[in-house]
Formats: sequence, structure tokens, C-alpha cells
Amino acid sequence: MPTIQSTTRQNKTLIGIMFSDGTLYELYSLGASLLSWKPQGKKSIVARYHDVDEIQNGGLYLSTTVGPIAGRIAKGQFVLNEQVIHLHDSNHPYLHSGPHGFHTLNFDVSFKKIGTDSVEVLFSKTTQHESIPGLMDVKISYLVSNHQIRLSFHITSNQDTVVNITNHSYFSLLGQFKDDLYHHDLQINANRVLLVDQDMIPNEIIPVDGTLFDFRNRRSLKHVLTDPSWQTQTCRGIDHYFFLNREKDVALRLYSQLSPLYLEIKTSYPGVTFIQPTTPPLNPLNPINLWDYMELSLSNHSFHRTELIIPPFTPVS
Repeated sequence: MPTIQSTTRQNKTLIGIMFSDGTLYELYSLGASLLSWKPQGKKSIVARYHDVDEIQNGGLYLSTTVGPIAGRIAKGQFVLNEQVIHLHDSNHPYLHSGPHGFHTLNFDVSFKKIGTDSVEVLFSKTTQHESIPGLMDVKISYLVSNHQIRLSFHITSNQDTVVNITNHSYFSLLGQFKDDLYHHDLQINANRVLLVDQDMIPNEIIPVDGTLFDFRNRRSLKHVLTDPSWQTQTCRGIDHYFFLNREKDVALRLYSQLSPLYLEIKTSYPGVTFIQPTTPPLNPLNPINLWDYMELSLSNHSFHRTELIIPPFTPVS
């Protein structure tokens, strides 16, 4: 049976869930965030800040929920029902719902045990964004077991609106956050990728065949990330959306080259975004450089489910 510990300070709630095999999860009400995932007593495979309340300042959005609209919106506006919705006064792209997105919200928290080996933590909030239409009822569910997170988003609104919510965790299977991604392999079951312009706005869909974006077979990230061809990309690295092959059950696998550990992602979303950050974070957990870390940001719609699975420690072929 898992054990659950709940601590509330300054109206923010930290939930710790420990399983008999040593697996530990820490979830936080600010931003409905995944602060820690320690598989079977190992080091945490997700990055976080020293001061967890840095979440609300944006930056790299470590471990938090991004919404109502994740990603960039060209010129800070979009059209809904033939009406132009202006998100800010600037002509620059609008990123991650601006300074008052879901990462700044302190969610209500409830939890319950499911059977003998799972716990569901539910974050809920009714909120009105400053620019995006609609009074939204937001529910974010983490269903955790000793080797799996099932993450679900459910949003309803009292009027037509636009929603694209994501979890913004950064992963390193080494759990040290001092080493780079060169000791990882990646496989993405995607046949197409979305290219971006200098403002990181999508502008072209291309097949991955014969390109740096072909991860359909397991590849070493060292060989990919050190390829000089990346410097010809407008973002000078990886920050791209991959359209998933829906015939495949598994969307993505991230492997450690130094242990049997691997992360497997299954999702109902149409695609995933793989990002190699190019700006350092504010006050991270260790004096680290996240330039060479990996973030798997799962772009989505208003109701979808994603499973993040760390299988038990068995040899990986």
C-alpha cells in the first residue's frame, strides 16, 4: 500500500506519495506541478527549482502545468468566431498564456487511493484568464503507481474558447542534472515534423525521412545534438512538434545508456514536442546548465490523457 503525506504552508499544498519499492512522487498545488519522480529509490528524473515558488515566474516553466494555451501565438492574437482576440499589446509572439497562466494558479487539491497500488491526485480550479475568453473549470489528474503516471486534463468553459494545455516537465534519466543528454537515446514514432520560423512560429510540415528529425529508430542524442546542421535551424537546436504515427501504441521512448532505465510515453494527443532548452533557468535545484537537458512537452487539446511509464528495472535490449 502506498503512503501519502500532505503538507500545507502559506496555502500551498505539497503531496508526497511513497510506494513499497521506494518510488516517490512529489506534487505541488502551485501550477499543479510534478516536483519529483524518484523511481525505485533512485534520484529524481525531473528538474525543479530550489525555491519551488519560482514556478510562478515562468522562465523555463520547470515541472509545471502550462495553459490555458501552451506554445506561441503569432503576433499575440487569434481569431475566434470571426472576432480577433488580442492577447497583449506587443506584435511579438505570445508565449504560454503570458504572465498569468496556469503556472501562477494555486490549485485546490484532493487525493484518494485507487485499489491497493495507485493514488489519484486531483488539482482543480475555476478561473478566468485576463485575455483568453471563458470562465474555465479546470481539472488536472495525476494517477500514479509505483512505475507509472497517468496524466489527464479536463477543461470546460462557459463560452467558446481556445485551450492547449500541457505538462512542462524536464527529464533526465541520470537524475543528476549536471550531465548533458549525451548519455540518452531517443525514439519518437513520428513520420512528420513541424518546422518553425525565427519567432518559433510553425511554418511548414515535412516528412522526417532523411532529416535530422528522424527518430523512428532508436538514436543516440549525442550524435544528433552535436551535428553542425542544427545551427542552420532557425531555433539553433531542437524545439519542434512531431506528428505521431497513430498506428503505434507507444509515442516515445527515452533511454539511459548508463542504466536499464527508460521512460515510455503513451498519449491520446496528436503529437509531442521535443525541446532542447537554449536559455538557463532561474535558481534551479542544483547549479546546473539546462541547455543540454531535455524537455518533453506534450502538446494537446482540451481533454486528453497521457501515460508516463518507467518500467521496473530490467535489462533493455
